[in-house]
Amino acid sequence: MIQGIKYVNEGNEDRGAVLRYHQASRIGLGFREHHKTAFNEDIAQFPRRVVDQNTLVTADGEIQSKFAIGFEVEKNRLHRGAVKEYPLFSHFETDSSCGYEAVTNVLPLIPKSMWRTKVFNMFTEAKKIIDDRYSPSDDRYSGQFRCGGHITISVDGMSGRDLLDTLKPYCGIIYSLYRFRLRNSYCNSNLFMDENESDMVNGTNNKYQPCKVMSNRIEFRLPSRVTSTKDMRDRYELMYELVDFAINDGRGIGMLLRKLKPLLTRIYNGDVEKVKEVTELAKHFQKMLNTRKINKHVVKFADKYSRLRGFWDRALLRDWDRRSS
Repeated sequence: MIQGIKYVNEGNEDRGAVLRYHQASRIGLGFREHHKTAFNEDIAQFPRRVVDQNTLVTADGEIQSKFAIGFEVEKNRLHRGAVKEYPLFSHFETDSSCGYEAVTNVLPLIPKSMWRTKVFNMFTEAKKIIDDRYSPSDDRYSGQFRCGGHITISVDGMSGRDLLDTLKPYCGIIYSLYRFRLRNSYCNSNLFMDENESDMVNGTNNKYQPCKVMSNRIEFRLPSRVTSTKDMRDRYELMYELVDFAINDGRGIGMLLRKLKPLLTRIYNGDVEKVKEVTELAKHFQKMLNTRKINKHVVKFADKYSRLRGFWDRALLRDWDRRSS
């Protein structure tokens, strides 16, 4: 009798070894698509709306999630003995900016359910890779924080560009949560998520931007390093709410922020003032994305663009002119 999907190892030793950067693709080590193999038992808690809008059913009765997510967990060091095969990870590889990274398989992006619980259980099984107390993601001696936490999103039937265009009216919350990464050279180009994906400073195309667009998916490069399994669960829930709201609701960022308030309160351990600060900044960042004008509320986080005066709004320029007179 089927008891739903089970996530287990496949006995591939390459998945439990540290490979050279991009070696996985060269040796044919593909991602396992965990978003395509669930059963009715796994989605029993899904609201009817979610079943209708966010899933597909194959001729064999397998349930597929239309939304999928993947994480890159960058670390300075990996815990002794923790590098082995996990159902969660596709592979490990070296990383030039941080040291190492663990790349997850393609995961279903779904609401609270038995299926999500099984995904979160994979996070727990890999805690010695994910948690900073075992595998640190910052250099405590130099004080540098070079590790990131890239998140890849895909939606069945949507190109990467269409997906970003759909999510962009709500990405102010991503900018607000990870605002200090906007100065990081690995993600500080193309601040406004322009369609040509160009660096607005020197006009060159590159991947070092807040959100990189690919043919059938997008990669949010702005998120900071993953520090714990709780952190990873919170990011997963945030991305589900963002994608589901943008595609199936679309009533504006104000409504999304109200929906996110319980999650943000949990992320900030009940700090009401911090939640208020992040929420207000999200609105200002969203205005920046909508208007392509850097306003006074966000300029200190986007200071790389200070010389692009044409993108500043007039009120900000007047304020700066008064200060300099």
